Amino acid sequence: MKSLPNVPDGEYVVIQYQTIFSGKQSTESLTLSKSKTGWVVIGYFINSLGQ
Repeated sequence: MKSLPNVPDGEYVVIQYQTIFSGKQSTESLTLSKSKTGWVVIGYFINSLGQ
């Protein structure tokens, strides 16, 4: 991606995956930004779907 909400334009990758832990389903999102030296994690979010 070249842009994301609330951050300057640049190069970004958003990785989303489904997980189940202790019987609860969640979507985890990892956001990376390309820097001069490589990819840097700039965000990690969990959206729980289970109870």
